[in-house]
Amino acid sequence: MKILLPILAFRQDKMAWRPVSDITKIIIHHTAGSRWEDIEQIHQGHLMQGWAGVGYHYLIKYDGSIEKGRPNAAVGAHCQGENSCSLGVAVAGNCEENPPSEAQKESLIDLIQVLRDSYPAICEVKGHRAYTATACPGRYLAEFCEKTGIFTK
Repeated sequence: MKILLPILAFRQDKMAWRPVSDITKIIIHHTAGSRWEDIEQIHQGHLMQGWAGVGYHYLIKYDGSIEKGRPNAAVGAHCQGENSCSLGVAVAGNCEENPPSEAQKESLIDLIQVLRDSYPAICEVKGHRAYTATACPGRYLAEFCEKTGIFTK
């Protein structure tokens, strides 16, 4: 598995940091936008909202490639109330309307395994909607995660 590392300029004055030992959750999202989005487009959109930059730690593009967003030691901006203890993983596209691609599914399985192996304190993997009133990560992606056992009980 290869993770692409684009050069993203974050607003450091808005960035919060944490020890990586605090990471106990992975929260899965869909971008609810175009399946062709990339991390730089999302980064620019989040900067325009006044954030430090992209709120997700990882983005899985439609072709299955994985792009790095926020550093893992940086507190995310993807799930209010859960950002300080979680990594945000987003799948490009609207998975409420369309299923993720096969390449996205394969990359998601691989990435979640690598993250769980890298951060032994992770004990919970759930979709965004487990924490707030939202359709995210979309019905098709949630169905896949439930069926394959990506989501923890």
